[in-house]
Amino acid sequence: MMEVVLLLHHLSTEDRALMFDSEIRGQLAMLMGGRAAEQLTCSSVSTGAVDDIRRATDLALRSVSEFGLSAAVGPLNVGVLAAGGADDGAWLMRDNGNMAKLVEAEVKALLGGALAVAVEVIVANKGIHDGLSALLTKQERVEGEALNRWLEHVQIPDILKEYVVQGALPTPNELQAAAAVPHLQMNFAVKQLKEAAEAAAAAFRLGAVEPAASPAAVAFEAAL
Repeated sequence: MMEVVLLLHHLSTEDRALMFDSEIRGQLAMLMGGRAAEQLTCSSVSTGAVDDIRRATDLALRSVSEFGLSAAVGPLNVGVLAAGGADDGAWLMRDNGNMAKLVEAEVKALLGGALAVAVEVIVANKGIHDGLSALLTKQERVEGEALNRWLEHVQIPDILKEYVVQGALPTPNELQAAAAVPHLQMNFAVKQLKEAAEAAAAAFRLGAVEPAASPAAVAFEAAL
């Protein structure tokens, strides 16, 4: 399922010459995950996501102004257009900054949408997020089969599919909810966490996790 792949796998954009627009939006949502997690779990946000936000801004800007992937701006390279070609920049003077404002608005829309999507993904997977966070306070890494056992229970909200696959931006209400941090449905989160913890415990019984790092007890403590 393409949207699942985009959610769970980090596709390097710096080293690739060809990217699809859906991949770019998937990257943006993933890069906003750190800030979204802070909004949901911390009393205030920090500079911890600064590098991810920088990368997301650069990717969104290039998508709009360089890759020609914005319907509003069109299939053009804004830098070449701004240089004026043989017109020696006369076009830029006539434009009065309108193109720059349009590019900025499109970039903000992409990033705002990515943040809203990231918030909804974490809300939908509250139990898994809390369980893994608690587990990572006890051990340095969670990987391989142990991690896969947790990720088997990841929920893909419709807003993620619509944003990544269809390019649909969240509504103003969804953007506002992301900024305000929506109320978490704790009953569902605890239920999901229990399911994930049981799966992780099964991995422990199969020897995929070291005995001292069994996630079950840690996960239940985090949820309750």
